[in-house]
Amino acid sequence: MDAEAKRKLASSLRGVSYDRRIDRFTAEIYIGGERIWLGSFHDAQEASEAYEQAAQSRPPRTPGTAFQRVYTEFREKH
Repeated sequence: MDAEAKRKLASSLRGVSYDRRIDRFTAEIYIGGERIWLGSFHDAQEASEAYEQAAQSRPPRTPGTAFQRVYTEFREKH
């Protein structure tokens, strides 16, 4: 599989990218605004599984972020 095909495969998987310099798939996830490196893998599926496992252990996102609260208050007043 050439580099372009690997990059295309990686882009179809959430949290996975392809690093041509090291010829490996990488996985990372953002939790609380911080990037967490999950590792580099020879197989795209392994990288995807690492992302999915990290996503399951991530605390649920809380609805009503500060922006949403301010926006809702503004809309209610106007």
